Amino acid sequence: MTVLDSLPQQGTAPEAAVARASDLSKAGFTVSAVDTNGLAGLNPGFFAIAVTGLGSQADAYTVCDRMGIPRGARCYPREIQGAR
Repeated sequence: MTVLDSLPQQGTAPEAAVARASDLSKAGFTVSAVDTNGLAGLNPGFFAIAVTGLGSQADAYTVCDRMGIPRGARCYPREIQGAR
């Protein structure tokens, strides 16, 4: 997945996370709000605002480039390792 933003679950309503994902859906990508609590490979306690279903790190960075978001702290790949 390509993480575009992270919102702490403490103080963030799920509806707000979904709205943020909707705001970032562009350039042909569907952005989702992902609850990180159940997924190994992500820090728990957040909504990851992300593009999912990518096959490689190169694909993840292509999302950053096409969306015009700098690679690094704001846009980065994460491999989902399954359920916690």
